[in-house]
Parts: sequence; structure tokens; C-alpha cells
Amino acid sequence: MFELFLHWLYERNDFQQHIDEAEANNCCEDLHDDLINLHLFAAQIELAPLQDIAMDAIQDIYLRCNWDIRPRLVSYIYTECSPIHSCRIRKWIVAMTAWSLGGDLEQSATGGKMEVLFQKFPDFWADYVSHLSKTSKNRIKLHFKNPQLRLPTNNLRNEERHFGFRQCSFHTHRSSVGQGKCPHTLAQQQYRAESPVSSEYSDSSSPGLIFPEDMVSPRTAIFDLYLATP
Repeated sequence: MFELFLHWLYERNDFQQHIDEAEANNCCEDLHDDLINLHLFAAQIELAPLQDIAMDAIQDIYLRCNWDIRPRLVSYIYTECSPIHSCRIRKWIVAMTAWSLGGDLEQSATGGKMEVLFQKFPDFWADYVSHLSKTSKNRIKLHFKNPQLRLPTNNLRNEERHFGFRQCSFHTHRSSVGQGKCPHTLAQQQYRAESPVSSEYSDSSSPGLIFPEDMVSPRTAIFDLYLATP
């Protein structure tokens, strides 16, 4: 985890290279655990950009490996982690669960396994019920809306919203961004050349710290590929 932290600190870059290497070396499970711990560490020290980039990488590794939500992750997050520090991970876990179940616990192939987790962790069940309540108002078909897929922008004025989530849905600044651009970037070459390693980052909830206005999140190429698949 600390190696990932140093990589981000000095390179100001995403973790796609690490995902590629983990897949090639058959050690994605280890990287998964490191990314989860990095996200929680960033939340504890209030380093919002790192927290969000780690969240993006978690989504990407699940998509790359074609994983369902990991029961041991649910257990870890809901028993050993602060609800405050793990709130975005919890939100993503619940969205992943709703997608895999399609909103129907009895009809899903994984329903029995998830029912055990719901019974074991009442907070998990409460979060799931709350998620279903919110999505039902938007007439979203949960078995189509994949939390691993980030929309290329935060704009939901098209049919893409039925297949994925806003790019900032699980970020620290989601509510403040609205449908605007994500203040973070995964391609940081230009910004890294212009800023020292000690530059301060923050979301809009931290007064006095400012993001460069030209920082734009990249398109998620795999989302475009997903939409093009018959």
C-alpha cells in the first residue's frame, strides 16, 4: 500500500500500470487489498484526490477481473472500518450488490450468499434497502446499471446513465460537482511538470485549496467499448 502511495505522491498518476502488472503476475487479489487499504488510508488523512483515484482503480480491477463483490471485503468494511472513512467504499459495495442481484434477492444466483451477509451485517442490509429506494424513484433497471463502469463525463442527459454511473459517483466531491467536470485527472503529466510534489490537493469541502480549472477527467475507453458490444 505504501508503495502505491509513494507512486501517486511522486508521479501524480493513476494505477493502471499496477493493474496490468498484477494481472500479468496473477496477483490481482493482493493489489485489490492494497487499493482498498490505500483508499481508507487516504480517507483517514483527508487526501481526497488519492482517495478518489484509488476508488477508480478498485472499479477498474473488478471490471478487468470480472469479479462479483467479495464477501470478505463486505466483512472487512462493515466490521473493522469506520463508517466515516469507508462511506464511499460502502456506497460502491452496495451498488455492486444491487447490480449483481438485479434488485431481486430471491431470483439471483448469488442471492443465498448475499442473504447470509445481509443477516450478518445489519448496516449492510440497511444501506442496500436505502439504495433500492433511491434507484426505484429513477426507474433504473439495476441489472443493467454496472457500478464498475464510469460514464465518460458526469452529464446524464443520455441513455448511458442506464448502463453505468457518473464518473464522480463514488468520489469525495460528488455532490459539489453535480454534472460538472471532475476536478481530478488520471493523466497528470502536464500538471506534475508545473507543480511540486508538495502541492496541496483538496475537494470543494476544504476551503483555501484550489484545483486547476483545466484538470479534466479522461474518457473511460472501456465504457465506450462496453456500449458498442451487441
